[in-house]
Amino acid sequence: MVDEADVRAGRVQVIAPARTIVAETEAHAIDGVEIVFKLTPESEAPAEMRFWFPQWRALNLAENATHALHNVCPIRGAQVRDALLWSKYLDRAFARWGDGVEVVYAQHHWPIWGNARCRAFVAEQSATCTATCTTRRCG
Repeated sequence: MVDEADVRAGRVQVIAPARTIVAETEAHAIDGVEIVFKLTPESEAPAEMRFWFPQWRALNLAENATHALHNVCPIRGAQVRDALLWSKYLDRAFARWGDGVEVVYAQHHWPIWGNARCRAFVAEQSATCTATCTTRRCG
């Protein structure tokens, strides 16, 4: 049990994870919800992953496919990420789950609904990331 006094005193930092995802792809049921975890290392962060929820046909693309090219073209001084690697991870995600996806969403942006719109959005994101690498040194 975490005590409020311990938190204020800085004695409680991070709670240890109940499970660590170590394989490139792992599927687990959490509270009855099937989730497929797919590692995408060195994309947005050294340890990054996306999530596929098969029963809802929902794909979370983490921060690798947002409407604002989050950290591919940062205006706030953040580290510029490897856009070519992002495009490869996006292509792999849609090669695996694209036929079944009905909603794509990610942190920092709103969802895309409908398979055709999801496919178009991810294809545009991948192409933009690839094009970004042709105009500056990437990966």
